[in-house]
Amino acid sequence: MKLNKVFLFGTMSKKPVLEMTVSGKRFCRYMLRVPSYYKGKYFHEFFPIMVWENVARIVSEYGKQHARILVEGRMSSSKYEDENGKTHYSISIIGDTVSFENIVARNEKPPVEKKEEKEEIIIIKNDK
Repeated sequence: MKLNKVFLFGTMSKKPVLEMTVSGKRFCRYMLRVPSYYKGKYFHEFFPIMVWENVARIVSEYGKQHARILVEGRMSSSKYEDENGKTHYSISIIGDTVSFENIVARNEKPPVEKKEEKEEIIIIKNDK
């Protein structure tokens, strides 16, 4: 079984800014401050989060510094070589679903607006 799933709950360290790639894809990067506890002491860890497309639009619109947020996503690693030839590694979280203050953003097609319809109840009886 292959599994790469992360759930993090914390606060945004600052307001995210909506950016765009050269090919026109929207994205946001921000740091998520997550409380932790180890050996009787509380402290905070900071995780880099990246969200794309519709989630990025929602996060940039509703996200603000200190907003409490739940991120569901996956870990992604990358490496690069600096000008001195030293290899550096980094890990970030790619957020697929983000929830805060009753707003949930997912990378899916937006729901189609439904016209107001009368509720119809159908009862089916099985006569035997």
